[in-house]
Amino acid sequence: MKAHQDDDHPYDELSRAARLNVDADRLATWYRDHKTLPQTRQSTSHAPGTAVSISIGHTRLTGNFDSSIRQHVNGYQARQYIKDARDWDDATFDNVDWHNFGQHFKALPITARIQRTKLIHRWQPVGTQRLRDAKIKDPLLALCPTCQHTTETPDHVFLCDQRKSLRHRHYQPVTKITHRKPHHPALVILSNGIYQWLSSEPITIQDQVTTLPIFLQETVSAAIYEQYDIGWNNAIRGILTSKWAEAASTHHTTEHYENDIGNGHIDRTIRALHTFTTEIWDARNKQLHRRDDEMAARIRTPIDAVIKHLHAQSHLLHSAD
Repeated sequence: MKAHQDDDHPYDELSRAARLNVDADRLATWYRDHKTLPQTRQSTSHAPGTAVSISIGHTRLTGNFDSSIRQHVNGYQARQYIKDARDWDDATFDNVDWHNFGQHFKALPITARIQRTKLIHRWQPVGTQRLRDAKIKDPLLALCPTCQHTTETPDHVFLCDQRKSLRHRHYQPVTKITHRKPHHPALVILSNGIYQWLSSEPITIQDQVTTLPIFLQETVSAAIYEQYDIGWNNAIRGILTSKWAEAASTHHTTEHYENDIGNGHIDRTIRALHTFTTEIWDARNKQLHRRDDEMAARIRTPIDAVIKHLHAQSHLLHSAD
């Protein structure tokens, strides 16, 4: 039996054997996404003959000990840091789809996790950070290496006017994922909203909600408003409201609801966004480091600025130097 026939044909039009195959795939996907969730029961007692058991509060752990303990020890501090850095309240933090984001993050190799963490928390060495860390505060260090007239912030990397064609080209795989047939209209609206933000255009996707089936409109409207609170600049980094997965979990031709379907849609979208942001960042670095004119040299490294400063004021150097 050929697998994934629902990628090309509506589920209701498939043969019984093909539908059973699709159902089995959905169950396998659900297990993949949920098998590592903590297995806890408040009523679980210490098993006789067991040397050690672990409880957090009044809940005894029966699996996934490492992540449960880490969450208990570090979860509060991490939550507070993320809220403060993004100016979120508790409701906004809780609206984020941390499950699908976490599944994507755990699947990355360690080097990609490091790069991803810097992107998410805006720790990349962009112009503002290089100027902040430089001993000699040369204002040119803060400029975007592409347009060379705008201060380079973590968001400007994706918004620079001089990268329009590059941005459009690398966003095509994201569009392909969200618009692929049979596509889900909620993901199309999400993709359009992100692209409007990237293009520095007014985000008008709320106008598209009325074209959706009635049973999807309320959920997608909520997703749009919650994404405004979370930030479209965070959406490009894969930080989405869980309402998108809820909407994607509802079949767009019926009111049928399958949670694993929505998670699959969101997982593919986050992976495509990850590829997009990585390609834009790599292109920016190539632009920065390939230049050899005097202005780009000062932008490239604070060390160059220090050398120029000392060269112009040789009296600061010791005779032994």
